[in-house]
Amino acid sequence: MILEARSSVLVRKYDEPKAQDPPPYSDIERSYGPAYPSTSSRAAPAASLAPPPSLSIRRADSDCAPVNGLHLQKRKEDITGSYWVDPCLPASDTHRPPKGWRAPPNVSFETHQGAINVELSTACLHEGRAKSIARASSHTGDITVTLADAQPDQTINVDMTSRRGTVALFIPRSFSGVIQLTTRRGSMELLPGLLKIAKIVNETETETLLMIANPRTAASSSTANYCQLYSRFGKLYVGVKGEDKLLPKEPGKWAKFAQYLGVHMNSSSVSINSHGSTS
Repeated sequence: MILEARSSVLVRKYDEPKAQDPPPYSDIERSYGPAYPSTSSRAAPAASLAPPPSLSIRRADSDCAPVNGLHLQKRKEDITGSYWVDPCLPASDTHRPPKGWRAPPNVSFETHQGAINVELSTACLHEGRAKSIARASSHTGDITVTLADAQPDQTINVDMTSRRGTVALFIPRSFSGVIQLTTRRGSMELLPGLLKIAKIVNETETETLLMIANPRTAASSSTANYCQLYSRFGKLYVGVKGEDKLLPKEPGKWAKFAQYLGVHMNSSSVSINSHGSTS
């Protein structure tokens, strides 16, 4: 009798529904999108995946979508636009990085004569620290890179190279890291806004090394950014975004000579026409 009572109790407990079963996992693909592989971890709500407002760079026509493995190459055309770099995304196979680069960058821009003017923002939708690598190079074109505000755990390495063009970098106030300027026969200029927050570590005729420590990110050395500017014959500029601006580029000696010839030719034609009308 005792065994039957115990067995009936066990049967009833076995048949009862489990009250402590975990709730069903949410759909990973619905939260992260098809670009992210599904995992066994519980997905965060879709609302928490939106980037911070300071990181959402908008184009003139549509929102800026995150990219990784984007490599643009032009010859004479200019490269402009805003790009949101997400190193956590799977790298795209559409564009391949140029040969000879040991560490493939997340984004790269290369021209022969065209100018490069881009704004870069870096953010990783996954939690944790992430580093992005961006490179911009041109033979004779000018290069201007503007960095947007980033989270303290997101860093970026920027490599900018132009043989004869002007290279300019504009950083936000929240920037923390090292900036290196190198030239052979060109010039280097630190704009007024940058001089308020930067410390010159080393300065020679061909190289300048700057260090910028932000109170929010100075406590962790792993959050330091690194930017390198190089031009053999051109000018190098570094300033603060929204505070410093470049002056209009002065025409070269050949452009000035062409302007002089044009003005002289126009004045000569006017004098000839005036003499011909009076005769």
